[in-house]
Amino acid sequence: MITGSEMKTVDRTLNRLRDHLGMDIAYISELSETDIFLRAVSAPNLPEPPSLDFTLKRKTGFCHYIATGEIPSIVHDVSNYPIVAGLDMRTDFNIESFIGLPLKRQDGSTYGTMCCIGHQTNKSLNDRDLETVKLFAEFAAEQIDQELEDRKQSGERAQRLQAIWDEKLLRAKFQPIVRLSDMSIKGFEALARFETDPYLPPNAWFAEAALAGRGVELEVEAVRLALVDLHRLPHPYSLNVNVSPACLQSDDLHDLLAGHDPAQIILELTEHDEVEDYATLLKSVEKYKRMGFRIAVDDAGAGYSGLSHIVEIQPDIIKLDLSLTRNVHVDKVRRSLANALVYFAKETKAEIVAEGIETAEEMETLKQLGVDFGQGYFFDRPLEIDDAIERVLGQKVA
Repeated sequence: MITGSEMKTVDRTLNRLRDHLGMDIAYISELSETDIFLRAVSAPNLPEPPSLDFTLKRKTGFCHYIATGEIPSIVHDVSNYPIVAGLDMRTDFNIESFIGLPLKRQDGSTYGTMCCIGHQTNKSLNDRDLETVKLFAEFAAEQIDQELEDRKQSGERAQRLQAIWDEKLLRAKFQPIVRLSDMSIKGFEALARFETDPYLPPNAWFAEAALAGRGVELEVEAVRLALVDLHRLPHPYSLNVNVSPACLQSDDLHDLLAGHDPAQIILELTEHDEVEDYATLLKSVEKYKRMGFRIAVDDAGAGYSGLSHIVEIQPDIIKLDLSLTRNVHVDKVRRSLANALVYFAKETKAEIVAEGIETAEEMETLKQLGVDFGQGYFFDRPLEIDDAIERVLGQKVA
């Protein structure tokens, strides 16, 4: 069935076509091997227009004979064509004249038909009218093709996403967050990793889930997996888990976190779209702060994590985006921006973490600027949980 914006566009197309031709009913059908399905209809003058659940056996409808070419595209007087004159459809819809064409998809296959019905015989229907129907039909076919392609992609997306749960393709890895003053580990950030073939990066999977309406569900699952072994991580080491504003506001996340020690968990707020409703978001932020969780703002200095974002949220931790830390030792602009955020963090009594550190030079520069903590490949890549715990305990995990 045609849905959403495509449905509205097709409805307008049918209304204009019916008005232009002066016909009583305009409709689009879909044909299967055995049936005809009504997909869109314009019949404003009928006391009871046919519903979109209306179905006919294929050979009992005019559409079949239009699609097969057994009747012409223009029928001035239905009584002249015995093959359709006796059909129940003629009586049910008072069909005395008819004009219609097959709807062709881009691959050349027939989707169905676009047709107009007249309650009176109509000798004036001509080839110019048929050209008009053809133009409208081509436009409608494009909308239908897009709808069907979107539906196909949506179905494939749903299957791919469900496999993440069914085949347990989501994993949690843990990247150390290091105190720059003495190079000791402060805690870890839990990072989602997807063991899929073909490989897609995590941001692509979360974007897929959001398109399918399962974005928050996937985020909560990633947090759940990250917290499975939290009890093995000794105090005072902390664990950052990534949540979007939508996830932070969800009941599922609240229920999941309710069973864990808030002193050990930092909620790292990630946002790649502009926040439209800060009032609602701040209610959730304050709720979690009252529960004892700390809030970090991710990607500061990039995207929508600007100063106004940080001012609104007043996080406990500000994380410098890797776009600022990369080559900070040789780039005056990056250094100046990083220095400004460090100063802001100190003034607001927030800790500051620099992400994406890859070289000793970057680390030393950030340390000199007053950055508290660092994270990146210079210190370690994301680790399996046993390796992460071994790093903090200094001994092999059995």
